[in-house]
Amino acid sequence: MKEEVDASLVESRRYARRVVDEVKQVGAQVSLLSKAVANTLEPVARKPRDLSLALIDLADRMERIAAAFDRPVDAKGMVLPFFGNREKAWREDREKMAESFRILSVHSGNLLRAAGLERVLCLGKVFDPHTMSAVAVDYSTSATEHTVAAEVQAGWQESDTGRLLRPAQVRVYRCPNEGGDK
Repeated sequence: MKEEVDASLVESRRYARRVVDEVKQVGAQVSLLSKAVANTLEPVARKPRDLSLALIDLADRMERIAAAFDRPVDAKGMVLPFFGNREKAWREDREKMAESFRILSVHSGNLLRAAGLERVLCLGKVFDPHTMSAVAVDYSTSATEHTVAAEVQAGWQESDTGRLLRPAQVRVYRCPNEGGDK
């Protein structure tokens, strides 16, 4: 019986450390977000392009934070009888925060579109060096050569003029060489 209690205590300490680490990560992301918001609220004497880029960066951060909340939390075997409802409350709070960041992400995207900015559409399209920057290569025999495999960071342009504010960072498909080399 003592061994079971000791094992349960060790397991609860591990779980508590994981919870603390998760909360620290969320806190760090919120801190970065608040710094980004503070930077965008500097005097608007900046150039419109600089302000647009700051807003785009803020929108990207919110989108990344919202996506981070979509990753599942590994709590396999972590339900402990004496832990009570704390885990459930923690999960509910985490889901509320995730929903908040999803809403902020959608809202910031709508604001950027209303300001006359649009994302550079690139997923599944042929790589265009004028609007995209290749940051990685994925080798595939089934994909079309030089097509965009994934968007690492969104690119933005002005809707009316098409002037590029920031190129999209993408992963591009390449076919392996015939000799077996990549």
